[in-house]
Amino acid sequence: MDVDEQMTNVFWADANMVLDYGYFGDVVSLDSTYCTSRANGPLALFSSLNHHRSTVIFGVALLYNETTESFKWLFETFLEAHSQKKPQTILTNQDQAMAKAFSKVMPILTMVYARGT
Repeated sequence: MDVDEQMTNVFWADANMVLDYGYFGDVVSLDSTYCTSRANGPLALFSSLNHHRSTVIFGVALLYNETTESFKWLFETFLEAHSQKKPQTILTNQDQAMAKAFSKVMPILTMVYARGT
């Protein structure tokens, strides 16, 4: 919530997402390129592949904006939902605000940047 008691960021992970993350959460893809709201707030999706090469989703968030603070909140909330288990590698785009937040919350992990075509 912001100072005006308006909702800012929302994160969701259900029991199946938490269970799947326990098995397949070593390498996680974080995509925040979808803008879904009238204010162009990003939809962030944590996902990977299971042993059948099917997509599994570990969490979804609607963010108010793409600032370092929003991404810091997202990473902290993601870790809280998954019992502080950190992935070994996160694949993502080259967002500088995200990279700053990542280095504050999970500084010893590998962040791999994927280039779009």
